[in-house]
Amino acid sequence: MAIKQSSNISDGVINYAIYELMLYGGSLLGVYDGVQPAYPGSGDVVGNNLLVQFSGISWVDGTSGTSASRALSTRILGTAATTGTATWARLSDGNKIFCIDGVCGTAGTCDFIINTTQIVKGQTIVLRAATLVKAT
Repeated sequence: MAIKQSSNISDGVINYAIYELMLYGGSLLGVYDGVQPAYPGSGDVVGNNLLVQFSGISWVDGTSGTSASRALSTRILGTAATTGTATWARLSDGNKIFCIDGVCGTAGTCDFIINTTQIVKGQTIVLRAATLVKAT
C-alpha cells in the first residue's frame, strides 16, 4: 500500500487522524487521475483531474488487530464529475486540509477501493472499502 500521511499525523495514532478528518464536518475523499503527488498536504494536484468526490465518510474500528486502524463504516456513493482513469485519492477533513493520499483501485491491495477505475462523467461510483492504519 502507498498511503502517505501529512507530517502532522505521521507520528500520531490513527485515532487522532480520524478525529482531525471528522472535526470539521466529516471526511472527504477526492479521486484523481494522473500521478499521485510525492507528499500529501503539498496541494500539488496541478495536472490531475478530480474525477469524483465522496462526502459523509464515517469510520469504525478496523480489523487489522491493532488499535491504530479504522475502516470505512459503509459503502459510499458518488457521481463522477468528469471522465478519466482513477489512480489515486486524497482524504481530507471538511475544511479540505489534506491529510492522507493513497492508491485508488478495484483490488484489495489498494488503499481506497472503488467499483471501477474507468470513470465516465455522470456515472455512479461506489467507494467500497478503505482502511487507515498508523504509519510505521
